[in-house]
Amino acid sequence: RYSNLIANSPVNFRQRSISEAMNRSSSPGEDATTSRPRPARRPAISGSRTAATMGVSPGSTAPPGSSQLVTAGRAMRALAGEARVQWFEQPVGRRDLDGMRALRRMTGLPVMADESCQTLRDGYELARAEAADVWNVYVSEAGGLRAAAELFALGTAVGVPCILGSQAEMGIATAACAHLAVALPRLPYAIETFGPLRYARDIVEGPGFIAGGWLTPPEGPGLGVRLDWDAVNSMKVEL
Repeated sequence: RYSNLIANSPVNFRQRSISEAMNRSSSPGEDATTSRPRPARRPAISGSRTAATMGVSPGSTAPPGSSQLVTAGRAMRALAGEARVQWFEQPVGRRDLDGMRALRRMTGLPVMADESCQTLRDGYELARAEAADVWNVYVSEAGGLRAAAELFALGTAVGVPCILGSQAEMGIATAACAHLAVALPRLPYAIETFGPLRYARDIVEGPGFIAGGWLTPPEGPGLGVRLDWDAVNSMKVEL
């Protein structure tokens, strides 16, 4: 699934990946795999499986076979033996793609790229290194809706599924995530964009657009949200 990546630059690969992803999709109101009408919403809460996050130094790297990777591999196997772990999120440092690939091969367990997957260049390098089974894509980290959509398109082109992640954003950015989620031709996992649920008060008007475990894009022009200026002013800090 990673063929022909070495010979292509990220710039040239972008158009090809987007084209292939769009060719696989159906009309905006249909599911890409079943051609059945799909609801204009996405599940916002993951299922019964657990995503294990393993904390490491962001810039650390470890050669294959090192004690750090052996320890990480043992921890992954131990956790997998105790719980139904869906994937292991960023078990080594952001730049340690060799270490991520080694852990995939050493343990046979799925690895998610999180901090390692922020830009289109990151996606290209992850795919070329065969470093992850899943990519966690953030609208905020990628640099906006278009940049995040390009990462999803690249993942589709190389056969790597992506999840839509969250930095616990409030209503404005969560609305952007909701619009991206329903526009994607394929989104195989429940998404993590439940940021507004963490706050006592949001900065947008309305009752919110997460209910019953579903995230629904708000209606209206643009992102479909309006600022609650009373909330904004109450949270304002004078410098």
